[in-house]
Amino acid sequence: MNQLGELGYEIWDIEFGDHTSEIDRESKSLLISGYLEANIGELNILINTDFKLDETKDEVIPELKYEEKAIFTQLYLKDYLLKQARNTLRSATDTSYSNEANAQPTDWTELREGDSSIKRSIPTASSKNTSAKLFQDASKEALEDLKRMIHSYNMYGSIPSQIAGKDAPI
Repeated sequence: MNQLGELGYEIWDIEFGDHTSEIDRESKSLLISGYLEANIGELNILINTDFKLDETKDEVIPELKYEEKAIFTQLYLKDYLLKQARNTLRSATDTSYSNEANAQPTDWTELREGDSSIKRSIPTASSKNTSAKLFQDASKEALEDLKRMIHSYNMYGSIPSQIAGKDAPI
């Protein structure tokens, strides 16, 4: 497994980790590593680097260090949260849309028999809008964290392009 696959597992286990089986964990981690592979160019642009995936050796060149992994993880989380906000809004406006593959719409909200009752809360458009806003706010916070991380990385990780004055070697 290459470094992006390992990072995909790491992101899944640390940030989510709510898998029901090992197969579920593997499929979710592979989706994340696919995102990472597709967006390695965006990472390069953000932090002024030149990472690439050598497909013949199946490895990232040069190897990602801790800082780059942290920035890449934050980039994934920002995009993930924004996607969840879009999906939530889509489900609020489209009654045929569902996040679950086999979800069947039901029209009951409360069942009663004798002294027993079952009450089900149905997500309304306003509650879905609230959920979407929460996802969007979380995405904005992730973006702000990402900007701070990128600024710090570029500020402290870059080498000076020119040395002049007393600092210049003789």
